[in-house]
Amino acid sequence: MNFIKKTFLDWKIKKAINLQKNIRRQTLNYDEASIIGVLLKSEDPAMTQAVQNFLQRLAKDHKKVTVVVYHTTSENVINFQFQHYSFTEKEIDNWGSIRSEIVENFILQSFDYLYCISKEEEPVFQYILAKSQAKCRIGKYNPKNEVFFEMMINQKPEQGIDIFIEQALHYTKSITYN
Repeated sequence: MNFIKKTFLDWKIKKAINLQKNIRRQTLNYDEASIIGVLLKSEDPAMTQAVQNFLQRLAKDHKKVTVVVYHTTSENVINFQFQHYSFTEKEIDNWGSIRSEIVENFILQSFDYLYCISKEEEPVFQYILAKSQAKCRIGKYNPKNEVFFEMMINQKPEQGIDIFIEQALHYTKSITYN
């Protein structure tokens, strides 16, 4: 992402963080959750199977899942074997605005859980997470990302996406309120 685009996107993220105070966040029992969002960065073909297994487990639990995949380039796009929507960096203009109906609809969805699956921090994900109407957002632990997530999973740098997914699902399934 070029410097100008990133600068404007960072400004939009800060603005979205200030506006998110009006969004009601809550963590539901996993059994009561029905609508799940998955935000995924297309990084590594090896992650395909882990994500596929994750989505199958959610489907087995009768969850309605929407997956949005971000491709940093339009070249070497990973061909995932599951239903998903995609957008690329080309859909982010020089003013940091995301010109994608898919992303806008995703942001407006009131997901019970929104899983952000990415090895690295991604400014476009921070923007989506800050604007999201999701009740509970789950992602990789980083102290400076506390504003973007209600639940964060801490993992060692050498651990892969499969471990993150396993831990995220384990902890969300463990959530129960009487």
